Amino acid sequence: MKYRIRRVYLENAADSRSLSALDAALLPGCPETSENADACAWWLCEAVDDEEDAEAVGYCGARLLRDEEPGAGAAYLARYGVVGGHGGRKLGQRLLRAATRWARVVGARELQTYTIDNPPSANALIAVGYRQFTSPWAIPGEGVSYWRLRL
Repeated sequence: MKYRIRRVYLENAADSRSLSALDAALLPGCPETSENADACAWWLCEAVDDEEDAEAVGYCGARLLRDEEPGAGAAYLARYGVVGGHGGRKLGQRLLRAATRWARVVGARELQTYTIDNPPSANALIAVGYRQFTSPWAIPGEGVSYWRLRL
């Protein structure tokens, strides 16, 4: 099986449906595709068969933090994940690298995100250079880890 990462846009109905389906599969009970979905740059990871039919198996979304938000000047990794059955192929790392390239192009000084009790995501973040930090926008709760990649 081959995989491809491609930039997608919410204006494309099929891509928007794929992002929503991945959100429901990977983050059940969370608000649909993020409260700032329209401000995000999005990528899909697709499994492609020999006939070039594609199935969305992972996604990533990032946005610039606004001036009034803590961490202004940074980019925020809003969503990222790969569905089961496709893990272990470094697809998450490929998605993270796509977001990192975008963040550099738009002039962000760093990328920030968090995980909640999610070792596979934390390991992928570490593998591409993220390190834990104390966040100014801390979310209350157990098991929350904050991550930053300086660009």
